[in-house]
Amino acid sequence: MGEVRAELLDYIMDINVRNLILLTSELTPALKASRGNVVNISSISAYTGALGQIPYSTSKGAVNSFTRNASLDLGRSGVRINAVAPGVIDDGMWKTAFEMGVDREKTMEAMRASLPLEGRWGSAQDVANAVAWLASEKAGYVTGQVIRVDGGITM
Repeated sequence: MGEVRAELLDYIMDINVRNLILLTSELTPALKASRGNVVNISSISAYTGALGQIPYSTSKGAVNSFTRNASLDLGRSGVRINAVAPGVIDDGMWKTAFEMGVDREKTMEAMRASLPLEGRWGSAQDVANAVAWLASEKAGYVTGQVIRVDGGITM
């Protein structure tokens, strides 16, 4: 394990966990009044880990735990809490790695080869579709779930 700097750990946990909990708490009266729902964003790294990403992966595990616990606390009020855990998504998060010299084509080909579904990376639209479904009445009997949008890589 490499060095984990306290400042980075605090920063990531604040963004991904602390703010999520505080925001949901602040919105709880409105969620109860409207029988609303929340869709949190997790990551498959909560299940698989990610090399050199201990704070990030840990924070996403906490998002999953919060999602399950909040669904218990708020479910009797008709509030649903779920999450989406994206996998390999061809989006801006990879841009930095590629700009730092990671070979884009090699990386994309290796990922495509490991994905059971279609041999392609996911898109932001794939994630948005899952969020939209969870937020809709079509998922009206779904709560406390973390839906992996990962092309089957973690199955």
